[in-house]
Amino acid sequence: MRQFLTTLTLIVLTAGIGTAQPPSKSLQNAEKNYLTGLRHSNRGVVESAIIQTMKLKQFHPQKDFTELIKALDSLSIESREKPIRIKAFFASNFLKQSQQDNLFTKNDFEGLADIMESFAK
Repeated sequence: MRQFLTTLTLIVLTAGIGTAQPPSKSLQNAEKNYLTGLRHSNRGVVESAIIQTMKLKQFHPQKDFTELIKALDSLSIESREKPIRIKAFFASNFLKQSQQDNLFTKNDFEGLADIMESFAK
């Protein structure tokens, strides 16, 4: 539990520091941090990173997220936990879609975790 809280604190602090940087550098840092989160051993960190990648796509629709898509595809196939596989598959396909096809708006992310939970059951 302590390791989880420490990791979560580091991710939050790193994301906070990223907001004080130029937008391109901040976006690169966010992508790098989410990749790290997707590879983490703690399920909560992985699930949070999955949701955050979807938010990132929503706010930066023109950005190429090839590395995140690869990590999500890998997670959707190789994760030992079914809910993680389903959420990663959903997020990967979401990142692959064009902006016009997106099912969610920026304001929909409040309930996104609930939506993902219903898919994973």
